[in-house]
Amino acid sequence: MSQEGVDDRDLSASFVVGATPRRSTSSLDDMSAPASISSALVQIYMDFDGNVDMYQRRGMPKRELYGDGCAWHAIDGLRTRLYIVAAGLASAKFSASAEADLLAWAPDEEARRMVLAMVDRDLQSKR
Repeated sequence: MSQEGVDDRDLSASFVVGATPRRSTSSLDDMSAPASISSALVQIYMDFDGNVDMYQRRGMPKRELYGDGCAWHAIDGLRTRLYIVAAGLASAKFSASAEADLLAWAPDEEARRMVLAMVDRDLQSKR
């Protein structure tokens, strides 16, 4: 039985076309901030196409950058939220929250550019 406002926060949303969502979007605008998302962290995330399982199987290169893994999940969450915004599926409040979090969590302009480029590729792959 589902409860309103409760979902699997430890699971990421699926980016596979036609896949069953593993997580609702109801909690995506209520995320706690990581320390900071740098371009180096985004590059590692991109090197593994956001696949945390593959990252772990490959021995977690540069794990000292990721610490407890909050940044990985923050990048994943931002990617999902910004995709929803870019696809035109978000309310104004959701859009503003996602964009504010991108600015706050990724103070590095290059990191923001990289996250937005991933979202753009995600959109292009779905068309």
